[in-house]
Amino acid sequence: MFCEKCGKKLEDGVKFCPSCGNRVEIPENQTDTVHEQPEKSKKSRKKSKLPLVLIAVLAIILFAGGILYGTVGLDMQKDKLAVKIKKAGIPQYTEEMNEIVDEWDDFGIFSISDKRNDLHKLKKVVNYLDEYNTAVDEYKSMNKEKEQYALDEDSYKEYENALYDCSDAIEQKNPESLINAVEIAKETLKDLKKADDSYVEDRVKMYEGLDLKDAGDDVVSGYKKNLKEIQDLTGKGKKDYKAIKEAFSKMDQIVYQYIEPKNQAVVSIQQIDASEFPTVKLYMSIKDKTTGSVIENLDDAFFYINKQDANAKYVKQVVKSANQLNEKEALKVDMVADVSGSMDGSPLNEAKQVMSDFV
Repeated sequence: MFCEKCGKKLEDGVKFCPSCGNRVEIPENQTDTVHEQPEKSKKSRKKSKLPLVLIAVLAIILFAGGILYGTVGLDMQKDKLAVKIKKAGIPQYTEEMNEIVDEWDDFGIFSISDKRNDLHKLKKVVNYLDEYNTAVDEYKSMNKEKEQYALDEDSYKEYENALYDCSDAIEQKNPESLINAVEIAKETLKDLKKADDSYVEDRVKMYEGLDLKDAGDDVVSGYKKNLKEIQDLTGKGKKDYKAIKEAFSKMDQIVYQYIEPKNQAVVSIQQIDASEFPTVKLYMSIKDKTTGSVIENLDDAFFYINKQDANAKYVKQVVKSANQLNEKEALKVDMVADVSGSMDGSPLNEAKQVMSDFV
């Protein structure tokens, strides 16, 4: 701008010329510019503040949403664990779970750290529950397979008792007792296997040392066949005790009369019933010679009739059945008597002859 009177150059915004004092007239378009400039600046500042406000609001929303999402997620985990514990029905674990859940319910929405701590406690309870369930499965497996180890009697009874303790702990729903009982049962099973191995070794030696010089050809043939099977089953490697037990049973059926008994028995005939001849019933008393007690668990495999044939060879006769009346009374044995013509035909005499041959 220049002064209209003296032509002096003027500074922007002056109202009088500093040289001649003339009043300065500001053109209309410049006046608008001067007055409008502050308004534009205010609008610009308002526009620059708006994104900051939006960012702050968005941050608050995201923060609140994150807390809400985290809380819901923790609640879902808590409910899932609590249902598993409750479903198991173990009083000890259910009580611990209830205490944790009650504490959880007292927490506010922002108590994320406290809820995570309680979630960790619930997970520990579930881990204990998993250990309990594993112990239950181990007991069921051992109990299901126990019969295959029933060789050495004393060790097997100890194993049965150990398994009974496991069963009792399950019935009482006592986790600590069960886990401890299962560990004891495992150790007892190890001892039983060692005892069974010793039993098998002694039994094989006994079979191998049998004297079968008076046995018939069928006995010798069956003996050799079963001995080979037993030797194969009891060789090196993991033993199938169930198969070995079955092989022993088959061998006993063939050569039992040639086996020297461990314990001698006192056998006496109490009564003879020949009313259904040729089936003869003998009522017998069989007691342990050492203790004098009645021998239990006898069956027909323990009884036979050894009869001499025309060639002076002893032949095993058939025993139809053997039934123990009770633990303190006699044993009834039903026999099929193959009587020869040398007998006089009298049922009583024939029965006496059968009894004599049996004894």
